[in-house]
Formats: sequence, C-alpha cells, structure tokens
Amino acid sequence: MSESRYMTFTEEGIQASSSLFESDPGEGWYKVPLEIEGKLYKLVDGKVSPMTVKQNKDYVAKLQYDATMAYARFERDKKLSESDWTQLASSPLSDAKKAEWEIYRQALRDYLSVLGNDPEAQFPAEPQ
Repeated sequence: MSESRYMTFTEEGIQASSSLFESDPGEGWYKVPLEIEGKLYKLVDGKVSPMTVKQNKDYVAKLQYDATMAYARFERDKKLSESDWTQLASSPLSDAKKAEWEIYRQALRDYLSVLGNDPEAQFPAEPQ
C-alpha cells in the first residue's frame, strides 16, 4: 500500500500540519500532492491549493505582527504588574508621584493600540 500526504488547516485556512498516511486519516485532513517541497498550502471552500508568493508574504507578515504584539503584551503586563505597588493606599509615594505612575500605567494600557498603529513605538518611560 502506498502513502499519501494529508494536511490539516487552521481556522484561517492556512496549513497547520502535514503527514503521510497509508489510508485516509479522517475528518479534518485533506489529501494534497505528495511532493510539496517549499510550498505552503491554503484551504478555501474545501479546496486545497498552494499559496501564491503574495499570500505567503502576507501570512509571514501576519505571523511577525502577531508575535510582536504577543511579546509587547507580555512585557506590558509585566510592567503593569511590577508597578501595581505604586497605586496601593500603603504606597510610600506622595500623591504627586502616585499621579505620575497612574499616567504611566495608563500609557502602558494604551501601548498596544499605539504599537498597532506605529510599529516603531517604544514603551513609555517609567517615572523617576
């Protein structure tokens, strides 16, 4: 019995995995050409086809954007967590310093929106 190549796809219709099987692996798997070297496939309306160069570039750009945003979200959340103490009633900071930290923390909350519009945006500066 010979093997055939099958693929699964993400919700966006982008190739998720590829494996060789001797028989149809079942629901969610789609048969594709055995030789697929260097190609990324997409699924549209139940039909599998290789991605064009532009589709591939757009997909890579989306992955890079998503990774950048995930890292920024992680760092932002870390900075917020590390500065929680500044807003506690028991904080040793003066009211003026607490206000500075409150403005900084709001800028952190807004940072992902800013970064989405300006990929070169830097994190806001922490109060001194």
